[in-house]
Amino acid sequence: MLPEALPGMKRTRAEGERAAARGVNISKAEGQYQKEGSSVHISLMDMGTLSGMAAMATVGWAMAEIDKETETGYEKTSTYQGYKPHEEYSWKSQDGEVTVLVADRFVVEVRGNNLPM
Repeated sequence: MLPEALPGMKRTRAEGERAAARGVNISKAEGQYQKEGSSVHISLMDMGTLSGMAAMATVGWAMAEIDKETETGYEKTSTYQGYKPHEEYSWKSQDGEVTVLVADRFVVEVRGNNLPM
């Protein structure tokens, strides 16, 4: 499910796992990509049987409106193509992440280090 490469970056690690407990099944795939001092980490999680409101509760920001800016960065929620992403970014360190809940079931998280947003 994870691409071999991102534009200008090679995948350096990929792994997946599946867990089940008390009737809840969760699957997760992760990949790490790097280039000259920069990296991107991608995580794809299928909340499986924990969908709808229960899945939204695990990503609390999905039910909130956040718009915060400081001298060093920002945190916000917005709407993109019908989905609600959560963004955090530090201008000074150029580290940030974007997380989105898709179809009330899938959590996609992308974290970057030493990269512009």
